[in-house]
Amino acid sequence: MAIANGSQFYTPPVNVAKMAKDLAFLPAWLGESGDKVLVHLYPDDFFLQTVCQPLNLLVQPILIEEVEKYMPLYGQPWGRSPKMGFWLSTHGVGKAWREEEKEWYSRKKARMGLMALLERIPDLENDIVPQICSSLDEIERQIKGGNYMIKAPWSSSGKGVLAIAESLGRKEKEWIGGILRRQGYMMLERRLNRHQDLAMEFFKNEQGCQFLGWSSFFTGEHGEYRGNLLLPQKRIEEDLAVYLSHQKLSCLKQELPKMLERLFPDYQG
Repeated sequence: MAIANGSQFYTPPVNVAKMAKDLAFLPAWLGESGDKVLVHLYPDDFFLQTVCQPLNLLVQPILIEEVEKYMPLYGQPWGRSPKMGFWLSTHGVGKAWREEEKEWYSRKKARMGLMALLERIPDLENDIVPQICSSLDEIERQIKGGNYMIKAPWSSSGKGVLAIAESLGRKEKEWIGGILRRQGYMMLERRLNRHQDLAMEFFKNEQGCQFLGWSSFFTGEHGEYRGNLLLPQKRIEEDLAVYLSHQKLSCLKQELPKMLERLFPDYQG
């Protein structure tokens, strides 16, 4: 949402801002001894004693307004945006935002990645490739006689997504028109018979791209995020193999890092 807005002074909705504050300490799970996590408020003593100490989280929380006390530091944000790049660069802890980064986070870029995978992984159906639609008329022509998902090019998890069947109502047209005015186009995807929500996590640096693990989560009726299943990786993969087979999972783990290296040569993180 911050990327789509494009302003270095973007203000998120109240519920998003609250979530950012409430979950600010989560990167502690990714950190190592000596690392620091920026927070709006220090975690309370009960949380430190019952969660951080038993899990041996050795990361230090520091307040955002006190970051200068701990210099030199290098910031690794959860996600980049014009606003985040501006904050990092003005505080001397990271790089400013570059306009070419915007497309890294678009669904058009994801479409390019999917098309590359179709060439490398057998048995995938071509009709899962999203269509790029630039007008309401174009969307209405395409959706006749089918079930589709309409997605904003830039949106946060579970947001900017609309399920439609055969025709559009007035509110749906207004929502689509607003996205088209602000972002220029929308993605139209065939609605699939979804059995399992999953994500694959990767880390990329100058040495290449590596697969970190599976994320198994669940969503509501409208695609909104509801929560994650905290399970061993082997168990998650066993569950996914029921739908995809071990061979296809292995192929995904092998081919996706190669695709990401080609698609995002300058990305790190």
